Amino acid sequence: MQIEREIKKKISEQNGITIFQNKSLVIELTDSEIEEAYRLKEAEYLHTDILVELAEFCEYEDVPREIANGIMQNGEIVCQIATRYAKRRSRNVAQNDTMNDAIREVLKEAGIWK
Repeated sequence: MQIEREIKKKISEQNGITIFQNKSLVIELTDSEIEEAYRLKEAEYLHTDILVELAEFCEYEDVPREIANGIMQNGEIVCQIATRYAKRRSRNVAQNDTMNDAIREVLKEAGIWK
């Protein structure tokens, strides 16, 4: 796969006019690089999904905002939820149901939720 990028480089500025030079850069990505980039974005999206689901869960369960913020900033809790979710996800069960189950279980094990 090739990615082409236009890069603008500022050359000079005279009388309020900026002169740029455009360069074209072509990058060839190997299959392993594409896979790595895909996995990084997948992990980033999962992290975001967990934070959104945690916020909704805490709001629904009337968890005080300060406690909810503390939970969402706890990297260990978020990582445990991600691991639990990844192990259990299935095409036959809605993503948010699996995520909510993972959240409940992890928070219960951590003694944060009843």
